[in-house]
Amino acid sequence: MPTRPPTPPTDFRLPPDVTSTRATLSNGAIAYSFRHARLGLLGRLVISALDEQTEVTSEESGDADDLCWE
Repeated sequence: MPTRPPTPPTDFRLPPDVTSTRATLSNGAIAYSFRHARLGLLGRLVISALDEQTEVTSEESGDADDLCWE
C-alpha cells in the first residue's frame, strides 16, 4: 500500500505589519478584514453559505481611478 506524504504544518502567520479582524455580517457570512500598518485596509475575505456549498469572495481595497486597477 502506498504511503501518504506527511501533512504540512497548519501554522499560518501573517506578516508582522498585517493584522486581521473577524466579523459576522447581517446575512450570517463571516468577514475577515486585513489591514497593513502603513498601507491601511488591504481588503477582506467573505465566507458565506450558498445552498449546500461554501462561497469565498475576495474584496480588494483600492481606488477605481488608480492606473493600477486597469
